[in-house]
Amino acid sequence: MDGYFEVDAYGLKDLVDLDRDGRAELIRQAYDDGYWITSLYEARDGHWHRISGQHGSRTFPIYTRFTNRENRISTTPAPGRNPREDDLSNDMAAYSGTLTTVHWADIKTSENPQLNLSDGTVCTPVAWYSSMVVVVDGTDGRVAATLGASEKAHVLLETILKSKLKVQIKGRRRYAVTGDRPSKPTLCVPETVWASGAVSLR
Repeated sequence: MDGYFEVDAYGLKDLVDLDRDGRAELIRQAYDDGYWITSLYEARDGHWHRISGQHGSRTFPIYTRFTNRENRISTTPAPGRNPREDDLSNDMAAYSGTLTTVHWADIKTSENPQLNLSDGTVCTPVAWYSSMVVVVDGTDGRVAATLGASEKAHVLLETILKSKLKVQIKGRRRYAVTGDRPSKPTLCVPETVWASGAVSLR
């Protein structure tokens, strides 16, 4: 998961347990439309679940206006402002089906790949972040690769396509980014492509 995090000698300072239930939570910060957005993800059954609403003594997401001086005062976005946060959770599927085609783009030029699903949905993973993960849960184990490891991710996507494995599309980025510029909001900008089925990965 990417974002603005703090690290000290003990590790990631943003890995916490705000409600003291023994379950890890990850605080993530992002920036959009003039506001810092603080999101919270909780570990549930081996997945990250995005919190929306009350958790511990706080309500998430938290919005803080960008200023040139230090500012920790939470606020409500002003009229006309619409700061959006990424949904990098991986516990629920936004879309499911099979892949019909994969257009593998040149990530060295920050071009985005394109995944076409059997229900007609077109998904555009963001190569610029390189953090989207492809997971294949096969008969002899589970293999995963991010777009940062493009050759391995390419092999996994081709395996999913040729084997006609059912996929679950999880998470959603705010924008499909090309280069360092965000485009218009896009319907399917996944952070996880998870496939399961009777396929050998050896």
